[in-house]
Amino acid sequence: MRLSTIVTAALVISLSPSTHADVVAKSAVERDSTLRMIGGLGPLQAMAVAGSMTFTLAAADGGGTRLEYEYAVGGYSPDGLQGLAEPVDRVQLGQLQRLQRFIETGNPDAPTAP
Repeated sequence: MRLSTIVTAALVISLSPSTHADVVAKSAVERDSTLRMIGGLGPLQAMAVAGSMTFTLAAADGGGTRLEYEYAVGGYSPDGLQGLAEPVDRVQLGQLQRLQRFIETGNPDAPTAP
């Protein structure tokens, strides 16, 4: 699988009719490059928050490419933001696991039990 798949997937999210985040920084699609998107995802869209999602491609020990990911959110919510951290982390982890499966197998879905 070529590394361009990672960026293409992120750009599709950004440029779809229901925009979730805007691409603000993108370097060449190769190792040691970065894609950054700004925006609140899911329930964060309706809140007074700002989010910065960063994907960085780096050389992995032993060959291959490591995808580093960070989603930083800050702002105001009448009920606070602390209660949202775990559910947002869980959803983002699930999406990253789907991306990993897609890159490794060509299929984002988890294998089904026999």
